[in-house]
Amino acid sequence: MSYLDLDRLTEEDEVIRRNVHKLAEEVLRPLSIKVDRMDVGGDRVAPGSPLYDAVREMKRMGLHRIHLPKDRGGLGLTNLQRYVIDEELGWASLGFATLIGVDAIPFTIAALFGSERVREELVRPWLEDTEGKYIGCWGGVTEPEHGSDYILAFRDREVGSFGMGNVVIERDGDEWVINGQKSAWVSAARYAPTWVSMPS
Repeated sequence: MSYLDLDRLTEEDEVIRRNVHKLAEEVLRPLSIKVDRMDVGGDRVAPGSPLYDAVREMKRMGLHRIHLPKDRGGLGLTNLQRYVIDEELGWASLGFATLIGVDAIPFTIAALFGSERVREELVRPWLEDTEGKYIGCWGGVTEPEHGSDYILAFRDREVGSFGMGNVVIERDGDEWVINGQKSAWVSAARYAPTWVSMPS
């Protein structure tokens, strides 16, 4: 079995690694320490928290767009370049690395599979965001009665031995309505400024 040799980064890969590492070392790691030392609770996500400084700096580098193809507003990175970026962000702060990843989930899905209207009204402002105004959140895959191997069920449809889902989705005319309860930890929900429904 052969393994990826990270010592053989191309010059472009190495430039990306050095730039992200500089951000990680000089900005993100110190901000992460500030956030970690704050009292547990609302202060960490209150306006003015260092958390938002971290989001702004990552977005100014375009790191929220790393998983999109270039024709959908991405940076046109290789898989290796994305992994290098994620590793450097994780070195700085696993929390901030996770936050920028969670931020990207709903918008990346909308960019890849949403209608032109969704891409224009929802995705474009997020792509252009360098101030952290648009932060995505993700309900995740856990529910009060189901673990992480259960995602979503449709009304009146059981999924294997899991039974019915806590969260169900139903079509209502031209829209989809989502109802139910996810587990208490909806990633980034406390600081995602806007909740939207994404029409097809």
